[in-house]
Amino acid sequence: MLDLLRRLPGHLFAVVDGALAPGAPLHLSDLDPRPLYLGGSGTASMMSGPHLVNCPTGHALDLVRQAIPAEAIVWWSFPGESAASAEETAFRHIRGLGMVEIPRNRPDAGARTRAGGAEGYEAVLFRHADPNVLVHLLPVMTPMQAARLLGEALAINFDATRNGGLRHAARPSDLPPAPTGLLRLELPQYLALTNARLHASHVRIAAYLARHRLEGMEHLDEAALLDIAKRSDASGRPLGLRSEKAHSRWAYLMMMTGGQVAEDDTARDFVRSGPDPERRVRQLIDEAAAAIRRDGFASAGGAR
Repeated sequence: MLDLLRRLPGHLFAVVDGALAPGAPLHLSDLDPRPLYLGGSGTASMMSGPHLVNCPTGHALDLVRQAIPAEAIVWWSFPGESAASAEETAFRHIRGLGMVEIPRNRPDAGARTRAGGAEGYEAVLFRHADPNVLVHLLPVMTPMQAARLLGEALAINFDATRNGGLRHAARPSDLPPAPTGLLRLELPQYLALTNARLHASHVRIAAYLARHRLEGMEHLDEAALLDIAKRSDASGRPLGLRSEKAHSRWAYLMMMTGGQVAEDDTARDFVRSGPDPERRVRQLIDEAAAAIRRDGFASAGGAR
């Protein structure tokens, strides 16, 4: 990545995701990071939003790379007569990417959607500073959408550490003029993006299960662990599990119990009845582990 960044044409900028790198503005205070968030106010909002960092020198580039994890940075290069003029172009353009329109008729839409957006679409926050969002978005974009994403940028680069590593998206020579308005995803693209992110999450959860298999679970190969991840996702969401960490723990519990926990009414009611479903899952894991130590795998399904 370092060699690539140093060879890029134009002026280099880092867009840092404050939610993925807590305290990023403080760590980079010498480089005067500029908040790109739209709306909101106060220190918390500023710290957690994306920030633009001008990297006109090799020293600035090294400071960003040392202070911020790779999975929290998207690197942009912009043309300009000077670093200062390129920064204004970059700031204006990337700030305008703070929202994206998605279809209101998507299958996972809740009963209530946000106001805003063109007819048939909902305007939502666009996590453009998260490499693991862009890595799934870029392959499904049309040339018009790519033009809207890039603006005047010469290239986008990032390291999607959880989804395949380095990516370099140079500006195509035949890119059409950028449309006005918000970047918009159509329903097939939204579904493809959602499915790609869900599959990537399942693969990571399966890898987590592989690392934490107990003695006696060696027969569970990669395909079997991926199947557990998929089944646990389907059973965990109705219980209120949302984060990947929570789904990983629920999948681990599924593995420990041979899937029995998902069929146990008492266990399901226990998880969804509390204000913190993830904490409830941790409690079930502790109880299932104690049952396995006491009575073996056969008893784990009735841990509660």
